[in-house]
Amino acid sequence: MYSLLRQRQRSDVLMLVPIWAMLLFSLALAPRYGTWREALAIGLPLAVSASLLMHPFKERFLSR
Repeated sequence: MYSLLRQRQRSDVLMLVPIWAMLLFSLALAPRYGTWREALAIGLPLAVSASLLMHPFKERFLSR
């Protein structure tokens, strides 16, 4: 049976995949363009905070 709640839970967790993939991509490009500081100062806290907010605030506006 289709459950909108289950679909929302899956999509919330699925959004973590592109966030972490973009962090890895920025870290891969950092040596070429010399943007280590930006990649670590912006990308890492953003990915970690998104992951940490996902668990206590599942299915809420704050996790989206």
